[in-house]
Amino acid sequence: MRLWPQQPRARWLHYCLCFAIHSRAMRWASAIWAGVITLGLFTRLAALFVFIEMCVLVFSFHMPNGFFNFKGGYEFSLLWGIAALFFLIRGGGRFSLDAKMSKEF
Repeated sequence: MRLWPQQPRARWLHYCLCFAIHSRAMRWASAIWAGVITLGLFTRLAALFVFIEMCVLVFSFHMPNGFFNFKGGYEFSLLWGIAALFFLIRGGGRFSLDAKMSKEF
């Protein structure tokens, strides 16, 4: 049983399908984690996932384009990565749902 397609056309289709599934999953994950951070629910866990995602985006995709966002650079992703790092270190604060539930994750 082969897990990797052998023909070039099938391999290309495999790349496209994997990219489409991964990009759609990342869009949903980003929206969900952003909403969870906004509510202050599971703030540190959500911030960890967002921070990892932004690190991957900066170092694998945006870095060759330079710093500025209008050239496709890493400026915006770096900003969100730093914000996620802040929430990872500090937590949601006293007005978050984590604080209302009296549990800090």
